[in-house]
Amino acid sequence: MKSIPILLVLGLLLVMSPPGLALRDAPAPWVQGLCEDVSTPRSGFIYWTNSGRPDIIERANLDGSSRQTVISGLEAPRDTALDLMRGQIYWTDNRTATVERANLDGSDREPLITTGLEEPRGIALDLMRGQMYWVDGNRARIERANLNGSGRQPLITSGLESPFDIALDVEGGQMYWTDLLSGTIERANLDGSGRQPLITSGLVEPRGIALDLMRGQMYWADSGTDLIERANLDGSNRVPVISTELVEPRAIALDVVGRQMYWSDEGTERGLGTITRARFNGSDRERLINTGLEFVTGIVLVLDP
Repeated sequence: MKSIPILLVLGLLLVMSPPGLALRDAPAPWVQGLCEDVSTPRSGFIYWTNSGRPDIIERANLDGSSRQTVISGLEAPRDTALDLMRGQIYWTDNRTATVERANLDGSDREPLITTGLEEPRGIALDLMRGQMYWVDGNRARIERANLNGSGRQPLITSGLESPFDIALDVEGGQMYWTDLLSGTIERANLDGSGRQPLITSGLVEPRGIALDLMRGQMYWADSGTDLIERANLDGSNRVPVISTELVEPRAIALDVVGRQMYWSDEGTERGLGTITRARFNGSDRERLINTGLEFVTGIVLVLDP
């Protein structure tokens, strides 16, 4: 049987199936196996945006080793997303006010959205429908377009203050986002209808958000409260997960199979940012990258089966 690489984009599980097998067609035991905990060490990669100095996108092994630059020559990269089937990486840059993509080796760089943006931040891909979603903090809106940049559509253009990050439940047909200034987490249908506030109190500067669709939960990082928290997808059963030794946590990504979370932290001084991981219950905390990081606001995991 061919191996099935797994891509986790800010908590969204995407299984890249071999020809002839789609996730929705898989037998129940195979799906159930994905939901079980993994006791052996996982292999794969972390991709992240490093904005400030030197404004690049990097990657490393899941344990932080073999760090390398993937995309250089950027101005202020904010978030990134991967399309492994086509071997491409997407990112937002809020200084050039663009959405771009390139091959995973950095070649064939291509601008996709170059007008009508002011501060693009979070980006997420719906590979099932061939679309990308992003938030614009300054214009206070959420938009989507085809993966090549065509067919651009505004989805939510009112009632936002400064959206920061976005995560998709593609199968469930919903998008989730954080708003930095209003201190809220909301969701809506993928077309922008059916908007629902989920978390409306106790947040100061919610930034990264990630979904655990297997367990019906969402995780987020709040750089104002210095907390990483978790709740059900409807906002109920909210609990703090990491509440100590955080200094402005920003991006977060989940390994839902291995039950581990990865997050970035700004650190006490410029250039002292970190990327850390821990179990979903907050135990076994492990610092992975602790040098040469400025503002890491986007993290993506690529997990081997």
